Amino acid sequence: MMTKILLPPLPENAINKDRPVSGLLRAQILHLHEAERRLPPRHRTKIYVNAIKTEGEAAEYARAVTEAIHEAHAAAAAKRSRPKRKGVIDIAAVADDRPRKGKMPDSSKPVVVSGHASQQMRFPGTSEAEVAEAIRTAPWQPAENDRIECRKDFIFGALWNGRHYETKQVRPIFVEEPDEIVVVTVYVYYF
Repeated sequence: MMTKILLPPLPENAINKDRPVSGLLRAQILHLHEAERRLPPRHRTKIYVNAIKTEGEAAEYARAVTEAIHEAHAAAAAKRSRPKRKGVIDIAAVADDRPRKGKMPDSSKPVVVSGHASQQMRFPGTSEAEVAEAIRTAPWQPAENDRIECRKDFIFGALWNGRHYETKQVRPIFVEEPDEIVVVTVYVYYF
C-alpha cells in the first residue's frame, strides 16, 4: 500500500499570470523554443519568444509548443503507417519529392509566412504580396536544408538607404508542404 502524502494548500499568490518571468522560466522558454525549431515549419507556433514577459504568456507558449510537438509526432506516425506501393524503389520515390531545377510552382496552395520571415520582410522593404507573387510566378530552385528558393525582380525606382535603385529582387526561402507553402525567410537585393 502506498503512503498518502498530504500537501499544504496553495497560497493565493502562487498563481499570478501577470508576474514577470523568472530566470528559470526564461531558460525553460528557450529550451522549448529550441525544441520547436526542430519541428516541421507547418507545426511551429508563430509566437515570438523574446516578447514573452509574463508567466501567463510563458504558460500559453509552453501549451502551444507541447501541442505542436504532439501534432508533429501524430502526423509522422500517420505518414509511416501509410501502405507502401509495391514494386517501387524507395530511393526513387524520395528523389521525386525534391524540387527540380526550374520547377514551376503549384499556385493552388496558400502561402503562409512564418513569424521569422514576417519580421525579416519589415527591414528589407518587401511585402507578403511580393513574396507570394515571387513564389507563384518564378521558377523554383533547390536551396540548402531541403528548402526551396526562387527569385523575382520588381521595378523599384526609388531610394533605399540613401541610394537610388531601379530594381528590387525578392528571394524567398520556403518549404512546400502537402497543403501549403511555408516561407521560412526572405532576402531582398537592390540593384
